[in-house]
Amino acid sequence: MAYVTTRKNPENEILLLFPIPFYTSSHIYYEEDLEQLGVDRVLDGLTEEVRHTILNHARTLANVQPELAFHFLLKFQQLLQSIRLEDLGRWVSLALDIYDSHGLEPSRDFVLGLDRHPVFQQNWGMGLAFQEVYGVLLHYLHALGREDISLESGRVHYTDIQTIYVPERVFFHSDKRLNFSLYKIMVTHKWAQIKMGTYFLDMSRLEELRRALKEQYGRPLPPNLPSDLAYFLHLFPNPELAADLFLLGDTLRIERWFADHLPGLYRDLSQIKKHLAARRSPGQDLSPRNRLMEAVVSGFLTDSPCPTEGISHKGKIPSPLMGEGKGGGACTFPPPLYPLPPGEGRAVAGQRVVDASILETAQRVRDLLSTCKESGKSVEDVAKVVAEAYSVFHTLPEPYQALEKVPYVGELLPEEAERGRRKRRASTRLKFRTELAKMVCDLPEPQDVRIEVPATEPEPLGGKTPQQQEFPRHRLDSLLLDGNPVPIPEGMRKIIEEIYEDLGSIPSSYLAVSDDMSGHYFRSLCGPADEVLPEGAQGTGYVLPEHGENIHVLDEWDHRRQGYRKRWAVMRETTAPAGSLQFAEEVLARYRGMIQQIKRQFERIRMGQSLLRRQKDGDNVDLDAALEAFSDRAAGLYPSEKVFVRLSRNKRDIATAFLIDLSGSTSGWINDMERTALLILSEAMQVLQDRFAIYGFSGRTRKRCELFRIKGFDEPYGDTVKRRVANLRALEYTRLGPPIRHLTKLLGETESRTRLLITLSDGKPDDYDGYNGDYGIEDTRQALIEAKRKGIHPFCITIDKAEHSYLSHMYGAANYVFIDDLAKLPVKIPEIYRKLTT
Repeated sequence: MAYVTTRKNPENEILLLFPIPFYTSSHIYYEEDLEQLGVDRVLDGLTEEVRHTILNHARTLANVQPELAFHFLLKFQQLLQSIRLEDLGRWVSLALDIYDSHGLEPSRDFVLGLDRHPVFQQNWGMGLAFQEVYGVLLHYLHALGREDISLESGRVHYTDIQTIYVPERVFFHSDKRLNFSLYKIMVTHKWAQIKMGTYFLDMSRLEELRRALKEQYGRPLPPNLPSDLAYFLHLFPNPELAADLFLLGDTLRIERWFADHLPGLYRDLSQIKKHLAARRSPGQDLSPRNRLMEAVVSGFLTDSPCPTEGISHKGKIPSPLMGEGKGGGACTFPPPLYPLPPGEGRAVAGQRVVDASILETAQRVRDLLSTCKESGKSVEDVAKVVAEAYSVFHTLPEPYQALEKVPYVGELLPEEAERGRRKRRASTRLKFRTELAKMVCDLPEPQDVRIEVPATEPEPLGGKTPQQQEFPRHRLDSLLLDGNPVPIPEGMRKIIEEIYEDLGSIPSSYLAVSDDMSGHYFRSLCGPADEVLPEGAQGTGYVLPEHGENIHVLDEWDHRRQGYRKRWAVMRETTAPAGSLQFAEEVLARYRGMIQQIKRQFERIRMGQSLLRRQKDGDNVDLDAALEAFSDRAAGLYPSEKVFVRLSRNKRDIATAFLIDLSGSTSGWINDMERTALLILSEAMQVLQDRFAIYGFSGRTRKRCELFRIKGFDEPYGDTVKRRVANLRALEYTRLGPPIRHLTKLLGETESRTRLLITLSDGKPDDYDGYNGDYGIEDTRQALIEAKRKGIHPFCITIDKAEHSYLSHMYGAANYVFIDDLAKLPVKIPEIYRKLTT
């Protein structure tokens, strides 16, 4: 039974932060327990500034998760030994970001870990922050030819095919130039994994190897493995060991490509590897398998063979798949794999006792992996080498734990890559079919069109997978529509390159007009149709992917923490589907007289003139200026020549974005009046020649915000826009922050002197997932503040019949208007616009 006890100390502002009883993950605390821990006294003896700052940050944490505030109050004095008081706000934001992204346990670890936590070290350690070099790295990635790949920071360095993730901060060296080189190599390595098909392993080309591994190890495979690469790794008893070997062999293949195509970067890489080798610590008490892997990785970083001359070879590890080692040279190496009796099979090198058999075996594994550096090797070749190398490790005792990753190599995550690959494939398919629809939408009866790829001679793979082939530009310059060649537009050519990279050819299903092209996607480009979401797209379970065309990931303000929730809302911008012209024609006919009247009013605004004083020339004398000039002359001063007045036509330089609420509450008559008002306003705006755009918004949860472009800034007003306005329908919820932030960005990109953002809404911000009350109002208010800071004037027209105090709080007392008679909406909106712009 839940209950709350009476507080013994109701005036203590620290104890008031916690509910009583207070539950953490491991304890239940009552007020006396907190007092016994000294929580109520943690601020005693501090200056007023420090006390006020700590209490505010504790309150911010408690509003979201009281347990984080509890640990913070017990740890803040230790924390302030590592960061400045003014940095606490950023620290609290990071704690809450981790809580949002990963839950309570990781965020609690961050609070308790203090300066030992990796995220703390990334943000307050030495080195180079990702944000300092993000722009340069992104331009570099684009220069490599991949504008479709995004670049982001993350806790793990990897790629999911769509995005390359690198650490928040690189601090491995005091030289900033070397830190930047490491960032650059990280990006290039992951780009090369995508380009060279690391994650596109094709098991159909390794059937013989697959049978051999199943026979040798007989490991039962888990169900529903996402990709061929994941399937390959799970053929081995220890998939982590197989993954480390695969990543090492594939990196050698990639580095050969660096040497051949990016020699400057390869020189930087050699320098980086030397520093990494010097810093790498293999640790103590490693298992035999881990010590052998450390020896292999160490040799990989130093690029030098392990010594074998003059060393006894007793206890040599047999390997049926290995050839003889090469020997010679010198290398660094870890401690012996396992103890041997005194004098048996050992040699002393420096101050370290080395098991000769391990040195020999490490060298032989390296010799085997080094074959991956040969020119023209494919990812399937790497898989074959991994199978041989694994058999050597398999003779050693378990266990094996994944080693510390080489920083620029990062992690191998086949599941994430396959998930990203499928998202990109779906996006690419849609883009291809959209471009294809544009090619055929002018043809009669599009459902009967037959589209084919011209027959070409098969290009020899030469040991390459289909994904490694360059797209054959000179061979696929057209598609066949009903047997007639049609040139491929440049935009489609880039999409086809992506398809070839992923699949090696264009699947026939992509070319079938009778498939979904003749349904929603085709109609949305070639004729009117109501939008139909894909199957399963209804309800809160349908969310938008974070990576895709016209997808925007936006921050959201949380007033409880006085900070942003990073990358919180996902919004998709699409063109509003067009409907019939009938509604527009009826409205324009019914309100013809009103439209003419508004146009005459707007014409007077456009033709308006103002009197310019103190001009060098003009129609009349400026008496005030003339008297001043006469006085100056009498006083012996040189008189001004600007003594005339001149009439000048007012110059308008205005850009306006209209944001229309399409939430479910705007259905019926409200929706009719909104559409009517937009048509009347758009007709009248043609007289003013002001730049304007119209967008509608709706959505359901933070993961599916929708923004519909009805008319863009550079789009002419005509029948197409009228059809879109006519087809507007009430949809779902009212999450105002994301569309306001995006339109603020669009308005900020215009060069107009005056920029307006006018919202038409029927109520408070509201969404299915808790975006209501103070939270929704405060996020919307913050989005409007952001707009004002960028020189944009927000204004709201509301038809909400409830109390309007929240509007004054969001927009300011003079920046909204309430229309109590819905029938007046069509005439009121142009009147409001006239007043705002004159």
